[in-house]
Amino acid sequence: MSVASSAIVGGLIGFAFALAFWKRNEEIDADGNICLRYFGPRYAFPLAVVFWIGVGIVHIDDPMYLRHPENFYVLLVFLILSIVASVHYTFYRIILTEDSIERYQWPLRVRKYSLNELSSISKKRRKSVLNFSNGKSFTIHLLLSGQVKFLERLQAFHTAQTLTNSNRPYSAPSETKK
Repeated sequence: MSVASSAIVGGLIGFAFALAFWKRNEEIDADGNICLRYFGPRYAFPLAVVFWIGVGIVHIDDPMYLRHPENFYVLLVFLILSIVASVHYTFYRIILTEDSIERYQWPLRVRKYSLNELSSISKKRRKSVLNFSNGKSFTIHLLLSGQVKFLERLQAFHTAQTLTNSNRPYSAPSETKK
Protein backbone atom coordinates (compact mmCIF):
# COMPACT_ATOMS: atom_id res chain seq x y z
CA MET A 1 0.00 0.00 0.00
CA SER A 2 1.45 3.34 -0.96
CA VAL A 3 1.76 6.37 1.29
CA ALA A 4 -0.97 8.21 -0.61
CA SER A 5 -3.48 5.37 -0.30
CA SER A 6 -2.61 4.98 3.39
CA ALA A 7 -3.31 8.66 3.90
CA ILE A 8 -6.61 8.37 2.05
CA VAL A 9 -7.69 5.32 4.07
CA GLY A 10 -6.61 7.06 7.30
CA GLY A 11 -8.59 10.14 6.32
CA LEU A 12 -11.68 8.04 5.57
CA ILE A 13 -11.39 6.26 8.92
CA GLY A 14 -11.03 9.62 10.68
CA PHE A 15 -14.06 10.94 8.79
CA ALA A 16 -16.09 7.86 9.79
CA PHE A 17 -15.18 8.38 13.47
CA ALA A 18 -16.03 12.09 13.26
CA LEU A 19 -19.32 11.18 11.61
CA ALA A 20 -20.09 8.64 14.34
CA PHE A 21 -19.78 11.30 17.06
CA TRP A 22 -21.66 14.00 15.15
CA LYS A 23 -24.88 15.08 16.86
CA ARG A 24 -27.31 17.97 16.93
CA ASN A 25 -28.95 19.86 19.81
CA GLU A 26 -32.51 19.13 18.70
CA GLU A 27 -34.19 16.27 16.86
CA ILE A 28 -37.87 16.32 15.92
CA ASP A 29 -39.90 13.38 14.59
CA ALA A 30 -42.55 13.49 11.86
CA ASP A 31 -45.28 14.36 14.40
CA GLY A 32 -43.36 17.33 15.81
CA ASN A 33 -42.32 15.61 19.05
CA ILE A 34 -38.84 16.08 20.46
CA CYS A 35 -36.84 12.89 20.10
CA LEU A 36 -33.42 11.34 20.46
CA ARG A 37 -31.74 9.35 17.73
CA TYR A 38 -28.33 8.39 16.51
CA PHE A 39 -27.48 10.99 13.89
CA GLY A 40 -23.88 10.28 12.86
CA PRO A 41 -23.83 6.47 13.18
CA ARG A 42 -26.85 6.11 10.93
CA TYR A 43 -24.68 7.54 8.14
CA ALA A 44 -21.36 5.98 9.19
CA PHE A 45 -22.50 2.35 9.19
CA PRO A 46 -24.02 2.39 5.67
CA LEU A 47 -20.63 3.74 4.57
CA ALA A 48 -19.04 0.77 6.36
CA VAL A 49 -21.37 -1.57 4.44
CA VAL A 50 -20.24 0.00 1.16
CA PHE A 51 -16.60 -0.26 2.30
CA TRP A 52 -16.83 -3.99 3.09
CA ILE A 53 -18.62 -4.69 -0.19
CA GLY A 54 -15.85 -2.80 -2.00
CA VAL A 55 -13.13 -4.76 -0.18
CA GLY A 56 -14.86 -8.01 -1.13
CA ILE A 57 -15.12 -6.97 -4.79
CA VAL A 58 -11.48 -5.87 -4.94
CA HIS A 59 -10.24 -9.16 -3.46
CA ILE A 60 -12.57 -11.50 -5.34
CA ASP A 61 -9.74 -12.73 -7.61
CA ASP A 62 -6.90 -12.34 -5.09
CA PRO A 63 -4.93 -15.64 -4.94
CA MET A 64 -4.49 -15.32 -1.18
CA TYR A 65 -8.25 -15.13 -0.72
CA LEU A 66 -8.75 -18.09 -3.06
CA ARG A 67 -6.21 -20.21 -1.10
CA HIS A 68 -7.59 -19.08 2.27
CA PRO A 69 -11.38 -18.77 2.00
CA GLU A 70 -11.67 -17.92 5.71
CA ASN A 71 -10.62 -14.38 4.75
CA PHE A 72 -13.87 -14.03 2.79
CA TYR A 73 -15.77 -15.30 5.81
CA VAL A 74 -14.18 -12.57 7.92
CA LEU A 75 -15.24 -9.97 5.32
CA LEU A 76 -18.72 -11.47 5.30
CA VAL A 77 -18.95 -11.27 9.10
CA PHE A 78 -17.87 -7.60 9.05
CA LEU A 79 -20.39 -6.92 6.29
CA ILE A 80 -23.23 -8.57 8.23
CA LEU A 81 -22.31 -6.73 11.44
CA SER A 82 -22.23 -3.44 9.54
CA ILE A 83 -25.66 -4.15 8.04
CA VAL A 84 -27.12 -5.00 11.46
CA ALA A 85 -25.59 -1.87 13.01
CA SER A 86 -26.85 0.22 10.10
CA VAL A 87 -30.42 -1.03 10.60
CA HIS A 88 -30.21 -0.54 14.37
CA TYR A 89 -28.88 3.01 14.23
CA THR A 90 -31.27 4.04 11.46
CA PHE A 91 -34.47 2.94 13.20
CA TYR A 92 -33.59 3.62 16.87
CA ARG A 93 -35.57 6.55 18.30
CA ILE A 94 -36.62 7.79 21.71
CA ILE A 95 -39.65 10.05 21.46
CA LEU A 96 -40.91 12.37 24.20
CA THR A 97 -44.69 12.70 23.97
CA GLU A 98 -47.02 14.61 26.29
CA ASP A 99 -47.44 11.71 28.71
CA SER A 100 -44.71 9.16 27.98
CA ILE A 101 -41.27 8.35 26.63
CA GLU A 102 -41.41 5.83 23.79
CA ARG A 103 -38.35 3.88 22.66
CA TYR A 104 -38.48 2.42 19.15
CA GLN A 105 -35.81 -0.18 18.50
CA TRP A 106 -36.59 -2.22 15.41
CA PRO A 107 -37.15 -5.22 15.30
CA LEU A 108 -37.80 -5.22 19.05
CA ARG A 109 -41.05 -4.02 20.50
CA VAL A 110 -41.81 -0.44 21.47
CA ARG A 111 -41.17 0.30 25.14
CA LYS A 112 -43.16 3.00 26.87
CA TYR A 113 -42.24 4.79 30.08
CA SER A 114 -44.93 6.91 31.72
CA LEU A 115 -43.83 10.45 32.59
CA ASN A 116 -46.07 10.37 35.68
CA GLU A 117 -43.81 7.65 37.10
CA LEU A 118 -40.60 9.64 36.53
CA SER A 119 -39.01 10.05 39.96
CA SER A 120 -35.59 11.56 39.19
CA ILE A 121 -33.16 12.60 36.48
CA SER A 122 -29.51 12.10 37.40
CA LYS A 123 -26.09 12.16 35.77
CA LYS A 124 -23.85 9.10 35.92
CA ARG A 125 -20.50 9.08 34.09
CA ARG A 126 -21.63 11.89 31.75
CA LYS A 127 -24.79 9.95 30.85
CA SER A 128 -28.28 10.97 31.90
CA VAL A 129 -30.23 8.36 33.84
CA LEU A 130 -34.00 8.54 34.19
CA ASN A 131 -35.32 6.72 37.25
CA PHE A 132 -38.96 5.75 37.53
CA SER A 133 -41.04 5.04 40.63
CA ASN A 134 -41.79 1.49 39.46
CA GLY A 135 -38.08 0.60 39.73
CA LYS A 136 -37.25 0.92 36.04
CA SER A 137 -34.42 3.12 34.85
CA PHE A 138 -33.48 4.40 31.45
CA THR A 139 -30.04 5.61 30.33
CA ILE A 140 -29.58 8.26 27.66
CA HIS A 141 -26.26 7.48 25.96
CA LEU A 142 -23.72 10.09 24.89
CA LEU A 143 -23.97 9.43 21.16
CA LEU A 144 -27.68 10.22 20.96
CA SER A 145 -28.44 13.38 19.04
CA GLY A 146 -30.97 15.89 20.37
CA GLN A 147 -30.10 15.52 24.05
CA VAL A 148 -30.04 19.25 24.84
CA LYS A 149 -33.69 20.02 23.99
CA PHE A 150 -34.91 16.58 25.07
CA LEU A 151 -33.43 16.93 28.57
CA GLU A 152 -34.56 20.57 28.86
CA ARG A 153 -38.16 19.59 28.09
CA LEU A 154 -37.99 16.54 30.34
CA GLN A 155 -36.46 18.54 33.21
CA ALA A 156 -39.18 21.21 32.83
CA PHE A 157 -41.87 18.53 32.97
CA HIS A 158 -40.25 16.87 35.99
CA THR A 159 -39.93 20.20 37.83
CA ALA A 160 -43.59 21.05 37.12
CA GLN A 161 -44.65 17.58 38.25
CA THR A 162 -42.61 17.91 41.48
CA LEU A 163 -44.14 21.33 42.22
CA THR A 164 -47.65 20.01 41.56
CA ASN A 165 -47.08 17.07 43.91
CA SER A 166 -45.58 19.30 46.63
CA ASN A 167 -48.58 21.68 46.56
CA ARG A 168 -51.03 18.93 47.42
CA PRO A 169 -52.28 19.12 50.98
CA TYR A 170 -50.74 16.57 53.29
CA SER A 171 -53.13 13.96 54.59
CA ALA A 172 -51.94 11.83 57.44
CA PRO A 173 -52.72 8.16 57.26
CA SER A 174 -55.78 7.35 59.28
CA GLU A 175 -55.30 5.19 62.29
CA THR A 176 -57.86 2.59 63.19
CA LYS A 177 -58.37 1.78 66.85
CA LYS A 178 -59.19 -1.69 67.99
